[in-house]
This record gives sequence, C-alpha cells and structure tokens, in this order.
Amino acid sequence: MRLGILIDSLQTLGGAELHTMRLIASALRAGDQVVVASLVANTTGIEHVVVKAPRGRPARDRVFAERGLATLRERGCDAVLGFRHCPGVDAYLPHGGLVADALHAQDAARGRVSRLRLLARELSGKHRFFAEAEQALLGAAEGPRVICVSHALRQRMRAVYPASTKRAVVIPNGVDVRHFDPSNVPPSTLRTELGLDGAYVGLLLAWHPRLKGAEAAIRALARPEVQALDPSFHLVVAGGRLPADLPVLARRLGVTARLHLLPGFEDPRRLYPAADVLVH
Repeated sequence: MRLGILIDSLQTLGGAELHTMRLIASALRAGDQVVVASLVANTTGIEHVVVKAPRGRPARDRVFAERGLATLRERGCDAVLGFRHCPGVDAYLPHGGLVADALHAQDAARGRVSRLRLLARELSGKHRFFAEAEQALLGAAEGPRVICVSHALRQRMRAVYPASTKRAVVIPNGVDVRHFDPSNVPPSTLRTELGLDGAYVGLLLAWHPRLKGAEAAIRALARPEVQALDPSFHLVVAGGRLPADLPVLARRLGVTARLHLLPGFEDPRRLYPAADVLVH
C-alpha cells in the first residue's frame, strides 16, 4: 500500500510528530510506501512534498488542506491519513481533540481570557475554517475513519457528532515499555541537582508547555493553599520551547524560587522518577 500523510510539520518532536514518525516506521517495516505532505521540509529521509500555501490564515489552512490532499492523490497514494482538518481524507486523527474543546483547554491553560480575545476569536476566519472542516469530517454518518487516541475522545465525539460514532475507532498512543523500563534507566539525580530532595515536586513536560497549561500551573504556585504546603511544592517545567515570559510571570507572582525551567529536554526518563505528580 502507498500511504499518504498530511501534517503541518515533522521537524519538531512533539507528541503528534513522534506519533507520526512511529506510524511511518511501522508502515515501512510492513513493506508499505509512505509519502508525507507538509508545509515545511523535513530531514527524515522519507518521501516528502512541501505544499506551498499563503502565510496568512485562514488561507494557509484551507489551501494546505486542498493542495496537500490533491498532491498525495497525484502521487498515487491508496489512502491518506490527515492530522489536519481536511475533508476528503480516508482517515482522520484529531490529535488535538475537537475544535471547541481545544479552544476551551487553551483558555484554561492561559488562566484568564479577555473579552477582546473572545470577540477576536468569533471574528477569526481561522477558527471558522476549523469548525466548518470539522463539521464536514464528523457531522455525517458517511466519511473518513476517525482514529481516537482515547475512549474519552470517542465518547465526546458521540455527544457532539453522534452521526459519525460508528466511524470512530480507539487506538491509544503506544508507550515503548522497554524504553521506559526502570531497569534500563540510570537512577535520577535531578532532585539533588535542583536542590529538591526534601520538596514535593510537580512535573509539566511538553514540547509546547504553554499549550499544556504552564501559565495556569505557575499561577497555581501562588495560591495560598499551595504556598502553605509542607513540604513546599516546586514545579519543574521541561520541554522543547519554553516561552520567555514564564520567568517574568513567576517573578511577578513571587514564585521564582519554586519554579525550575529545563529547556531542550528530549529524553524524559530522568524527569519522571524525580516527580511526585504530573501536571498537565
């Protein structure tokens, strides 16, 4: 089989990209051919097409979906898997969940949302395109197979888009149990390195920490009930892209001493044993 994959980029190492790379590796091992269509070039050595699209949104999203799908069909792909909102794909994987839920989670991660931002969203062509494309993908009984990464997402689909429920299948994100086997991981000295041997440690680990609630977590550090904890609660934020304003927010809230930023952490195995709780 010749499989086409439509995704923004494979350059970063976030969850969606790693998921895609493992899928591609599995397909290649099975003897299938894989073609990737994205907005930027990648260095993975896989057959790849860069789709030219306008920089402005929503034109970029709409053009990328249309041209990307057409290009993969022209390349002779038997099936196309879309990680993007693209009506016409054969399988759709909404790794970010439903549009409305993703926006709600984004708002919760910021901790506060101004009326001006909400108004701008209502007028945003980008969000309107995403909502329309999602309706086209999920609003009817007929359409692409939908791959849900959790039973919770499938249940949410059943509530919002009941007509497409029979098209949904749950395939959880896999975990490489050998890679994370404690016997294969050297003992973590991270607590000692950070001076946290006697502390209660929360870990927020993500390629884009802001999208996973970093600001809300830092604000939580300043709450009286958190400050009163004994032993003291410290937050470790690790990831590929740490926003420059996180330390500024911590200083303003007076929690700098209990916030530890670790940029560029690609192997989380040293982090997990050092944490008492995962923050996400």
